[in-house]
Amino acid sequence: MGNDIPTVMDCCVINGILNPDNYLGGKLKLDKGLAYRAIKGRCADPLGVDPHDLSEGVIELINLRMREHVKTVTAVRGFSLADYYLAGYGGAGPMFLAGYSDGLPLKGVFTVPFAAAFSAFGCASTDYVHRYQKSTVVFLPFGSDDTTKMQMGFLLNMGWEELEKTAMTEMMEEGVPKERVKLEQVAYVRYMGQMEDVEVDSPVKRINSPADIDKLIAAFEEKYTRIFFRVARQPEAGYQIMELGIRASAVKPKPLIRKYEMEDKTPPQHAYKGEREVYVKKEWHRALLYDMDELRPGNEIDGLAIIEAPSTTFLVPQGKRVKIDEYKVFWLEDKR
Repeated sequence: MGNDIPTVMDCCVINGILNPDNYLGGKLKLDKGLAYRAIKGRCADPLGVDPHDLSEGVIELINLRMREHVKTVTAVRGFSLADYYLAGYGGAGPMFLAGYSDGLPLKGVFTVPFAAAFSAFGCASTDYVHRYQKSTVVFLPFGSDDTTKMQMGFLLNMGWEELEKTAMTEMMEEGVPKERVKLEQVAYVRYMGQMEDVEVDSPVKRINSPADIDKLIAAFEEKYTRIFFRVARQPEAGYQIMELGIRASAVKPKPLIRKYEMEDKTPPQHAYKGEREVYVKKEWHRALLYDMDELRPGNEIDGLAIIEAPSTTFLVPQGKRVKIDEYKVFWLEDKR
C-alpha cells in the first residue's frame, strides 16, 4: 500500500515463512519484491549484510525478546514455567511459537485453528470482572500489639467496605444481579521502606481479630517468599499497606468445546498444499505446506513444515513435530 519502512512481517515474507498469496486467505496480496527492496535498501545494504540473513536475525531477535519476557514475567510473579502450558495465539503468535518457546521448561506448547480470534474467544468466555482500588495508610511495626493490629484492621475494613459498595452498585447498574456478584478483598503489602508492593488476596473478608491481621501478613510473607525467596524476607522492618482493592466478578456461561474422533497420523491428501522454499539457518530449505482447516484430529506433521490458514501461519521447524488432539488443539513437541 506504499509503505517503504520494513517490518518484521516483511522479513517473514522474503524468507518464505509467510505466504504472500494467502494473506487473509488471498484477499490481500503482499508485494514480496517491495518488501525485499525495503529491507535491502534501508537495513541490509547499510550494514553490508545479506537481506535474508538480516531478516533471519530480526526474527531470532524477536523470538529471544519474547522468550526472555515469558521467563521474566513468570519469575517476577513467583511462578515456575514447569507448572504451565504456553498458548500461541493472535495472527502472528503461531508463526513465532516454536521460536519463543524453544528451550523453556513448559508442560506443553500449543495453538488452535482460531488463533487469530483467541483473544475474542477469551473475552467472551472469561468471567465478568471489575477491579476497584483506593489509597490507604496502614503501618504495622514489627511486633505490633493487638491494639495496633485492630486499629489498622479498622482502616482496612473501612476501605474494603467503601470499595464493595461502589463495586456492587456498578455491577448492578450493568445488569448483573446482586446474588451473582462475588467480592474478593485485596491488599497491596510491602515491607516498610520498600518502593514496590505485592498484591495479596486476603484470606479473610474482614479484620475481626488480631489473628486476622496475622493471616493477611502470613499470606503476604508466603507470596513474597515465592517471588523473592525466603532470604529476602525482612519482617523486622515492619509492614506497610498503601493501597486496597476489591475484585467484583460474575460467572459467565462457558462454551462447550467439541470433541472429535481421532483419525490417522498421516494427514489427508487434500490437506497437502505443496512445498515452498524457506530460509532457515542461512540456507534455503524445502518446507511442506498444509492447509490448517483440512487437518484432522490424530494427524501428525514433522518439520520443516508450514501450516497455513487465512488468518494465521504456523511454522514447524526442523526437529519439531505437531500433533493434533481430539479437540483440534495443535501441540508443538520436540521430535523424538
